[in-house]
Amino acid sequence: MSRYNIRKSFPKSLLRRTTLGAVVLFLVSTTSMPQNADWQEMRTHKLFTFDLDCAEKSSFPKKALEEIVRHEISTRDGRRDQTYGDMAVAVKLDEHGPTVFFIPTLCGEDCHWLLYSINPLKSLGEINGISLITYHSARGMPRIVATGAVDTFTTSLSTYSYDSQTAKYKWLGDKHLYVVDKQVKAARPEGEIPEFFRKPQVLMPQCKNMIR
Repeated sequence: MSRYNIRKSFPKSLLRRTTLGAVVLFLVSTTSMPQNADWQEMRTHKLFTFDLDCAEKSSFPKKALEEIVRHEISTRDGRRDQTYGDMAVAVKLDEHGPTVFFIPTLCGEDCHWLLYSINPLKSLGEINGISLITYHSARGMPRIVATGAVDTFTTSLSTYSYDSQTAKYKWLGDKHLYVVDKQVKAARPEGEIPEFFRKPQVLMPQCKNMIR
């Protein structure tokens, strides 16, 4: 299936029910921590978001990463997913650091992203999520929040933090669930989504078709 067709059948339909522009009523946290304990540092920053529709082939450093990404994809079971790996979203997360290339590889119910920097070439970890939310930082690598589809009425938010010891992004183990339909009541309502997460900026011009 072509990239054009998969965009019509996959990203747009999932984004309509999973991205943060939906009506968010209740939070159900699957962890015991407060709903935004890991998000406090994001409150004072201007957040931006991107997804598969923001990735471009022209942003993918083919010479440096093509063989590496192809090998990574070959080690995973992607029989139910659409394969990419030839495009990227290039973002300077740390104002004093290198550009980070977010590379979507296998996309189905979620997208599996590989993170790399080049010159020197270095893996910065991997993230699972339909869309990613973060910010430009002047004090190291910022946290990243990934959205995911749980079911028709529920979207999840998971947090990734940069581990300075391994020099990679790692999932913090959280998974916060939000009901996005007015008629569905959450089993354990604990409040609404934090205000600072409601309307992240779409940073890249190619994201103009992204539905938030």
